[in-house]
Amino acid sequence: MNKAETIKIFLEYLRELRKRREDWFQGWSGRWPSCPVCGPTDVLLEYEEHVKAHLKILRFNPGKVTPSSWIFNQDDARVFKAASTYEYTLIDALNAIFFYNQPVNRRLRTPCLRRWFKAYTLVLRDDLAGYSLWNQDEEADSILRKYGRPLQEKAMVLRQIYLLPEFRGRGLGNILIDAALENLKVKPGDLWLVESPNQACLSLLNKRADRGNILAVSYW
Repeated sequence: MNKAETIKIFLEYLRELRKRREDWFQGWSGRWPSCPVCGPTDVLLEYEEHVKAHLKILRFNPGKVTPSSWIFNQDDARVFKAASTYEYTLIDALNAIFFYNQPVNRRLRTPCLRRWFKAYTLVLRDDLAGYSLWNQDEEADSILRKYGRPLQEKAMVLRQIYLLPEFRGRGLGNILIDAALENLKVKPGDLWLVESPNQACLSLLNKRADRGNILAVSYW
């Protein structure tokens, strides 16, 4: 199925969602239609924004990414660091698909927080495949002491990482991580943290050569 056909399906899906939402306000409590990409979900009123995010991704234009934003380019895989309005919009769209409460959006749309949060996007050929979100823990000593690890004043923290299901199991997660680490100037041997990783993320991290320098932490 090409992108034009996929967009047509989403437009039909969006019309159906609008109708269901109107019914929902009138007391309807039936089943919501499944997203053509994500499948079933419990999201209700956020559905419309969810679909708009999909449409943004389907219209991804690599030519609009600032040339200096590309930090990795090898074979069909490329990684860019979000810096322009367009690049942040792409991150927002990816985030809207992966995390329906959209916690990244508020961070990336707040200018003062853009200094602290760095977002990276993986592109395979001309398709967005996933993203990662990082920031620096300025008081890493306290968290490292809690986990009994050697103290260091600062440490980079991987806050979120996600790949679309069709891009998993192909080494792309490591490409996304390695490109970010190099851009963030994390040296080999430096300790870096991962916030509350799920099982898929832990499986990825456990296969890395530097797994001894990775600490999974919870800030809660």
